[in-house]
Amino acid sequence: MGITFERPIGASADVAELEFIAALHQTCQPKLRRDGSITATDVMHFLSSRYGIRVTEQEVRETILKGLAGGDCEDDCIDLTEMLAILMIPEIVKVADDKYNASSRVNITERVREDFESKWEYEDHIRRVKLANERKPDSGIIERVLNMILNDATGDATPKPLTKELIKTIFAAYGENELVDDDDLINDMILAASGGKEDAVLDHVAFARALSGDVQQYDINSETEVTTNYFDVFRTFYSTKSKKKGRFSLRSNPNPAALFRDEEESGHTMPNGESVREVEREFTAASIDYTADTYRSKMFVIILWMTAVVTYFAYVSPSQGTFGRLDCEVAKSEFACKIGSSVIGWLVILAQLSVLGFIFIFCGSLGNSIYYTSRIWIVIGMVAIIFGTIVPFTQQVKTPFFNTTKVYTQDNWLRYFLSLILGSILLCMQIFHFVRLSIPTKFFDKRKRLARFFTPSLAVAESKLKLASGFKINRMIKNAEEIHEAAGSENVSKVADTAYGKALLNYAKVGEKHETTGGILWTWKRMISGKLYIEEGIWFSSRLLAGNCTQVIACLTFFFIGFQVTHYLIRPIYDVDVGVDVPYGVPEWVAVFSLSVGTICGFWAGLSIPL
Repeated sequence: MGITFERPIGASADVAELEFIAALHQTCQPKLRRDGSITATDVMHFLSSRYGIRVTEQEVRETILKGLAGGDCEDDCIDLTEMLAILMIPEIVKVADDKYNASSRVNITERVREDFESKWEYEDHIRRVKLANERKPDSGIIERVLNMILNDATGDATPKPLTKELIKTIFAAYGENELVDDDDLINDMILAASGGKEDAVLDHVAFARALSGDVQQYDINSETEVTTNYFDVFRTFYSTKSKKKGRFSLRSNPNPAALFRDEEESGHTMPNGESVREVEREFTAASIDYTADTYRSKMFVIILWMTAVVTYFAYVSPSQGTFGRLDCEVAKSEFACKIGSSVIGWLVILAQLSVLGFIFIFCGSLGNSIYYTSRIWIVIGMVAIIFGTIVPFTQQVKTPFFNTTKVYTQDNWLRYFLSLILGSILLCMQIFHFVRLSIPTKFFDKRKRLARFFTPSLAVAESKLKLASGFKINRMIKNAEEIHEAAGSENVSKVADTAYGKALLNYAKVGEKHETTGGILWTWKRMISGKLYIEEGIWFSSRLLAGNCTQVIACLTFFFIGFQVTHYLIRPIYDVDVGVDVPYGVPEWVAVFSLSVGTICGFWAGLSIPL
C-alpha cells in the first residue's frame, strides 16, 4: 500500500551494501575514494565520534591495519575484500566451533532447563538459541570452499599433504605471485593449519583450524547478548584509563544489568580475561550528541524536546513577556518603529531559545548517557527539569523575559498542564536512571528478569543491530553459494574452468534481481514482528523519531483546527435564530462528520504523494 519500491536482492545487492558500508566510513571529503577503501584516518575519526576513543593514526596502523589490511604503512587501507573477511570472522568461528570443536568455550545451545533458576531465564535462553541457529551458516561451507580451492589448484578435491609446495601451488593458482616467495608466511600458515603436527593433511578439519585459530578470542555468544559493541570489546562501558582496565572475555556474562555498572565502583571484573592496552575516552557530550545516539533512552530525548516546545509557548514566548516591545503609537515614524520592533522581537526569540536550550535541553539531558557513572549528573538534570516545568506551574512570577502568571483560557490551560505532565514524565525517567545506578550489582545476580528491565534501551537497540548483521552476512554467504552453484557457464577460457571463474561469469549473467518491498503496512508489520530491526538492521535515530512525533502533532493540530473552522462556517446555517431552513434535510452532525472524514482521507492520501 503506497510508497513501495523495487529493492535489489542477491549477490549484486550484497556488493552494493558492502560499498555503502565502506562509503559511510570515509571521512576525507572532498577526496572520497571510489574503490571503497577505509584508511587509518577514517578509523581514527570513527572511534572518536562514535565511542569517544582517542587514538592516533599510527596506533590504528600498528594494531588494526597491520592485522587486517596487510601492513602498517601510510598507503595501507582496508579494501572491500578485507572488509568482507572481517565480517566473515563470526561466521567462520560459528562453523568451526559447531562442527570441529575448534575452541573450548561453552556454547549457549548446550545448556538445559536445569541450568536456569527460573522459567523466564530458560525461555530467554530458548529465544537466544533460536536466533543463533537462524544466523548460523551451513556447517558444510568450509568443506565445500576447500574442495573448490584444491580443485582449482591441483585438479581434484582429494585432501593433500600439507606442504610448502601445496601452499605455493594454491597461491600461484589464484595469482598471488608475491606470496609464493614469502616462506615465513607459508610456515606460519602450515603451523596454524596443522596445529604443530607432522605429516598433516590439508583436509576440512585442518582448513577450519587455519581459518579460526587466530580469532578464537571472538565470543560468538555476544551476538545474542543484550550488549553494545563497545562492551563486547572492552567488557566495560567506561574509559579503561587509569585503574579501569579493558578486558577481553572468553565467556558470556548472563547478567545484563551487571554490564552497566562501573567495575571500579562495584568491584566487578571479568574472569578468564586478557588485559588489553589502556584506552582513553574523551568527553563527547553524549547526552546531546544527536548523531551518535549514545543515549540511555531515545524516548527521553523525544519527550525532552516536546517539553521544551510546550514550555516555551506556555511561559517564555513573546506573547508571555514584555521585553523588547516598542510603543509605536507615540513614535514619530510608525513604519520604522514597526520594522525595528519586528527585528528586536526576533532577536528576543533567538535569545530566549538559546537560554532555554542551554538551561533546559542541555542541563535536563545530563545523565541520559550510557557512559555516565556519576549520579551527580542525573541530579543536575532532575533539578533543571523541576525548575523548567514544575516550578513555573506552581509559582506565579512575571518578568520581562517570561511570565508564569496563569490565565486559564481554553488554549492556555492545555499548555500549562501539558508542560507539567511531560516534565513529570521526564522526572520519572531520570529517577529511574538514578535508581539503576544506585542498585548494587550483586542484587541482580539471581534476578535476571529484573536485570533485563533495567538494561538501557541503547543496549537493546545495538543488540538488534548485531542480530541484523549476523542475518545479513549469513544471507550473503547463501547468495554467494547460489552464484557458485548456478549452471550454464560456458568454458570460454581457461579461467572459466575454475570455481571463481565460473562464479564471475554467473555473477555477470544473473545481474540484478529485485523484490517489491516497502509501504506503510509492510513497515508496520515488520516493526511489530521485530524483523525490521533484527533482519533489516534499521536504526531509528532520535532525530527521525522526534521529527515523526512533530508530524503527528502537526497533523492532529491541523485536523482540530480544520474541524473548528468547518464547524464555525456551517454553524450559522443551522442556527434557528437566523431563520434558515436545514439544507436538503441534512442534520448538522452529518455535515460535520462528512467534512471531518474527508479531511482525514485527504491527509491519508497525501502520505502516498512522492516528494
